[in-house]
Amino acid sequence: MNNAGIISKIKSRLSANPQPAVYALFALQPLLNILSYWTARTGGGNTLTLLLRFGVLAVVALAGFLLSGRKRRWLAAGAACALFWLCHMAVCASVGYEDWISDLTNFVRVLQMPLFTGCFLVFLRWKPELLRTMERALLLNFWLISACVLLSVVTGTSAITYTNSQCGVMGWAANSNAQSAILSALTPVAVLYACRRNSLPRLILTVAAGFLQLYFFGTRLAFGAILVTVAGASLAMILTKKFTIPKAAILLAGVILCVATVRLSPMYLNQYTYNSEMDLKQGWEAGIYEKAKQEAEEEFSSDSEADSARKDADHKALRYIYEFYAPKICARFGTERVMEAYDYTQDVRTITAARPRKILFCKLLMEEYPFAARLFGTELSRMTYDGEIFDVENDFPGIFFLYGAMGLAAMVGFLLYFVWRILRCLIRDFRRYFTMKAAAAGMAFSLLLAYCVFTAGVLRRPEASFYLSAVLALIWHLSSRDYVDEGAEQ
Repeated sequence: MNNAGIISKIKSRLSANPQPAVYALFALQPLLNILSYWTARTGGGNTLTLLLRFGVLAVVALAGFLLSGRKRRWLAAGAACALFWLCHMAVCASVGYEDWISDLTNFVRVLQMPLFTGCFLVFLRWKPELLRTMERALLLNFWLISACVLLSVVTGTSAITYTNSQCGVMGWAANSNAQSAILSALTPVAVLYACRRNSLPRLILTVAAGFLQLYFFGTRLAFGAILVTVAGASLAMILTKKFTIPKAAILLAGVILCVATVRLSPMYLNQYTYNSEMDLKQGWEAGIYEKAKQEAEEEFSSDSEADSARKDADHKALRYIYEFYAPKICARFGTERVMEAYDYTQDVRTITAARPRKILFCKLLMEEYPFAARLFGTELSRMTYDGEIFDVENDFPGIFFLYGAMGLAAMVGFLLYFVWRILRCLIRDFRRYFTMKAAAAGMAFSLLLAYCVFTAGVLRRPEASFYLSAVLALIWHLSSRDYVDEGAEQ
């Protein structure tokens, strides 16, 4: 059988009933997260789940390629990615490759989002009715995750969001930022679906499940997702003329309860613990400076000698502060270089802040590479020093340090394409394109972009980037010229 016959046979089999395959693909995502959590908890690492995710990606990519009517574009995109990877490898090899396999694995994880997006677009072109299937699959995942979180709390096996303050409920999830992003994206989709169904009991249950999970998760972005969901859902109902007082009352009651009890939330408790710890550290730092000044004044009689000695003592005290609170980055690049990069600040919060410190580490690391690294990035393994990982905790800076300006431009350009589609269709015909479905997809997209800016929980986390791919595919289909809204699904 030739290739055309194989493709025809695959299409005919899938055409008969493709919905179960879509549901299975989506349901696999939370199940793989649960498997990853338990294997990590038992000391098994993430190799098994990573291989399973890559296997699923390979199968879906093959199906997308075979079903696509634009195979030349797929081959061109694949050739561009291969060429970029060769340039990246050449830059890394110029200073000595430490672990190219780990580097390649991370590259594939970043490629997953655009690759899944492309496959979903192929599926929607092939079977436009899969739009409803994908939406319901997202709802299936919302309730599956909700049930697992409830079960983890009942059994006392839930992961803790913040280990230092011992607060926050993650459920069976291995990465807090990724899981928070998933919940934040699924909640508005589920809430607006319930609003469209005009079932108040369903809406009450959905709001309770979504808001409780986001509230007790404990991250500030998760709490913010509650506010965005209520504001966005209310605005969407008004603009689509589906606003009712009972629905608005349910949403308002949910957000008022969350805001009224914010001082009891894990988010507030963690911030209070962190601020108290920083105040103690800052007080200890001030004590060192005061002691250094007193010693200088007692040792020298003249003012000029005392001033000079005080400056030397202050500098030594500052070195001690940096080497105590940021020992590994000082050991890697030298204390003086780190102090200069921080502009000799004495603020302990600035010195100990994890995200800025990791960005600084990667900036100093990139300076050791040739100029081409600014175009094609650096090696992931070199972002670990003496057992501590300095991989950036923000997606967009992380993409830049790993894959340079070329990689960042490609990723940003890919996302901006969908922003352009949203703006174009709304300007062209707002009433036609602004639907409850479109509002849900837009809210999920906006929240996921916020996580890309403030965390590293989406673009380089396959468990979360899958949902970004699904949302982008929904946006593409809902913004297409031939799309006709199916109504509120009464």
